[in-house]
Amino acid sequence: MNTTFALLPAGRSPATYRLAEALSAGAIPVFIHQDFVKPFPGQIPWSEFSFSFPPEEAPRILETLRAVPDKKLAQMQVTALEVFDTYFGPGMGNMLHTVLDILEDRLHFRARRRSRRR
Repeated sequence: MNTTFALLPAGRSPATYRLAEALSAGAIPVFIHQDFVKPFPGQIPWSEFSFSFPPEEAPRILETLRAVPDKKLAQMQVTALEVFDTYFGPGMGNMLHTVLDILEDRLHFRARRRSRRR
């Protein structure tokens, strides 16, 4: 795919294959949504390599994207590829490891909180 941006409008499931395909191509995700929670928000620095717009701001998307310097866009594309490789890569292995890491962190946090109460 030879593109800089990938529009990801709200739909049934915006975090499905469209997002993974965009990231795998090094395209910068442009989310158009109201309250979409991106995958792994505690692990992935989405604001560093993607854009988010509520639907009512759709008319200003092109203006905003055109204002971003080429060097910054190239950096965002590299980050998108890195995020794909780290979290969404081939198969479900990377995603499964991320989910397990999150669960482990949460279990340790809960265990620490309980031990402090005693």
